[in-house]
Amino acid sequence: MSGSNVATWADKSGTGRDVTAVAGGPTRTVTQNGLLALSFAGGAGMSRPAAGLHATGGCVAVVMRTAGSGLPTYLSAPATITTNNLPAPADQWQTTTDNAMYAGLPEMINSAWHNLRGQTTWGAVVTNRSISGGTASATQWLDGTQLRSASVASTNWTSGTLTIGRRNDGATWFVGDLAEVVITDAPLGSTDRLALEAYLKAKWGTP
Repeated sequence: MSGSNVATWADKSGTGRDVTAVAGGPTRTVTQNGLLALSFAGGAGMSRPAAGLHATGGCVAVVMRTAGSGLPTYLSAPATITTNNLPAPADQWQTTTDNAMYAGLPEMINSAWHNLRGQTTWGAVVTNRSISGGTASATQWLDGTQLRSASVASTNWTSGTLTIGRRNDGATWFVGDLAEVVITDAPLGSTDRLALEAYLKAKWGTP
């Protein structure tokens, strides 16, 4: 229902990975392509203890737009690969001397912040994560155009609570609108990724 507060966002895959509101939920106050989307005004979040991000990799796609024009805005889920279990900064993508690299939801929103910040344009941001031969890699696209790619020596991904709308420490909140999140249990090949992008474009009218 338009204008209502969202207490639960149901998982449509049938696996029961619903997310529930924390610190106040988002509202259904905007539409995109004739469909209702969720609005986060800062101070609204949703979470699920078991993130469902797989240790062997996967793909995460987000359709969103950012309204903030100041500090980066976040959708947050710890999905860090490291050699020493130290988390990378929330805005970090490339590897460091700590061999740490985020490759889950935070850097997708960080990319959206850099590319869509302060605009009214919606975007579909897709991130593929994979493990092969002791190397963890991640590649990201915005509306079909590759933004970045990075890799680091690692044999698995670690993940924690899935939090949508705020950084896990609660220090930074997302300001913007979110239409859809797609999480797969395996990395997508080129054909499947293009099909996913085509589906999101047709459904939500992204560029």
